[in-house]
Amino acid sequence: MKRFKWLSVVLVLFFAFVTFTYAVGGGGVVDAGTVTVIQGDPQIQVTQQYYVTGIGDIAATMPTMSTNNVSSIELVSIRLHLSAAGGANDFTATIDSYLGAEYDTVLLIQDMTTATDIFQTYVPEEAILDGKSDLVFAWTNASGRTYGLEVIYKFR
Repeated sequence: MKRFKWLSVVLVLFFAFVTFTYAVGGGGVVDAGTVTVIQGDPQIQVTQQYYVTGIGDIAATMPTMSTNNVSSIELVSIRLHLSAAGGANDFTATIDSYLGAEYDTVLLIQDMTTATDIFQTYVPEEAILDGKSDLVFAWTNASGRTYGLEVIYKFR
């Protein structure tokens, strides 16, 4: 009987902790917005979506540590859709390292002359960003195309 009572108390405390932790740390605020998709245990598999839309140039920065208080994030995919072929210039996704410009790394560069859709996926543990660095997206939208940029990532 004592074992059952002890186990019940432990389970109640565990579920209270998980619920509280998820409620307090279950998302962050970014420039355009985030959507949280829960798959299984929220403390292990929380997938986030950063998204930006517009008709001007893309000059978006997805902050990691400053708004989400995480030690690192793992990129799952980067998606960009344009209303018509881009026209000119390169779309880039770059890690803006907190260590300085010497450590900035271009993750993706795409000539937008004929592109309407870009879909870059990453295998697990391929693209991990330190929580103090930012992910910067840039594209000069000279043709005024409407775009939708989505980044899917996980907290680590």
